[in-house]
Amino acid sequence: MRFRVLQMLGAVVAPLTLMLAAPLWASAVQPTKTPLNIDATYVTQTLCGFPITVHASLHGFEIHFYDQSGNETGSQVHVTEQDVFSANGNSLASLLYTTNIKLVRDANGDLVSAEASGVIAVVPLPNGETFFSAGRVDYLSQVGDFVYQVDSGTVRNHDAFCAALAA
Repeated sequence: MRFRVLQMLGAVVAPLTLMLAAPLWASAVQPTKTPLNIDATYVTQTLCGFPITVHASLHGFEIHFYDQSGNETGSQVHVTEQDVFSANGNSLASLLYTTNIKLVRDANGDLVSAEASGVIAVVPLPNGETFFSAGRVDYLSQVGDFVYQVDSGTVRNHDAFCAALAA
């Protein structure tokens, strides 16, 4: 999952939040489940150091949680995603992968935590290798418009991914 996708989710279903405090889970208002179907195209400047067009297709759901007054206090997002990366006349398509996103807001509605866990990218490369990133990402600590570097987990073959799109 990337920061730009997090922004897209926020634009489509706002606010995306997750309730972590146990007392908030036991609310008077029942959680609601919303389907997510997002197709978006954008250009990232930070993934490889040159412009890459990304077409992201996400499908899944968001579960919204509420406090006793009916105010949304959180949500949890579960998506299956497939991306196509294009640059310099080359394109690479990811395999389908699954990510979970948790966002936490304080009592003022401000975002205090935004974390993804699961697969962040899995892209077969022309040389037979796979660009792969999986683990946990704290989006609030990341810089850039495409996050692939995980805070804990693994990243493999990023340089080969960039080389395949640069050729």
